[in-house]
Amino acid sequence: MLIAIDMAGDDPRTLGSNWSLHETPMDLSHLWAAWDNEFLYLAWQYVDVTDIVDPANAGSAGGTPIRSMDMPQTIAIDTISGAGATHDMWKKNGKQPIWGGLDLPDYQFNIASNMFHSGYLSRAVNGVFPVDDGGVNYKTGAAAGITVKFAKGKGYTSLWGVKDADDVNDPSKLVNFMALGHDSNRDTFYEAKIPLSALGNPDMENAGIGVMLHQGEFSPMDTLPNDPATSDTPGISDSNSPKEWSDIYLLTAPFARIGK
Repeated sequence: MLIAIDMAGDDPRTLGSNWSLHETPMDLSHLWAAWDNEFLYLAWQYVDVTDIVDPANAGSAGGTPIRSMDMPQTIAIDTISGAGATHDMWKKNGKQPIWGGLDLPDYQFNIASNMFHSGYLSRAVNGVFPVDDGGVNYKTGAAAGITVKFAKGKGYTSLWGVKDADDVNDPSKLVNFMALGHDSNRDTFYEAKIPLSALGNPDMENAGIGVMLHQGEFSPMDTLPNDPATSDTPGISDSNSPKEWSDIYLLTAPFARIGK
């Protein structure tokens, strides 16, 4: 079932007066989930509405869709109420998101957007995600039995959002990108199959779990569910990328819930 939805077009390429629409968007829009006795199933959607927002730049942005990039993606999973880590498993140049809300991840799975590797899963120990501990709490996705696939296209049936990230709080600016002729071949759809045993066999029926997705090589450009920290730093950096690449995030939004 659909457990989280976010506006299309809210990625920080259009935040503030300077635009960087020639760059590939990191724009999450939908998150689905299901489970059975053995597995958690997740599906999530990236969209690229540059063809509607700024057709002149649609060719450049569409030339490197996220599925063709080696971009880290993170699935944060909250399985134990009141426990979990506050800092991301990986960081680069000192930049990493910090979780500071009621929901904290007990597990974090990192996977490249082009599936360059099988990903890495870490289990929080005393509030910290171990790395390279000999496969005890940190292991490859393959070793954990996790499978991820992706394809060009869409899983959604409608796509609502804004043409400018500055307009996310203005209902009059909301548009249906499908009705405007958006080409969904620009989008990328992911699916993951995660053994519940790799997540400590959480009680899905009686307790449930929480999930949040984010991505980015430095700091996230979008999260799902959406956290306003991803759109609080307008402007363009020296590298002609949104300044959201270089700030440090305090993520406080509630995770999407699966199960009870």
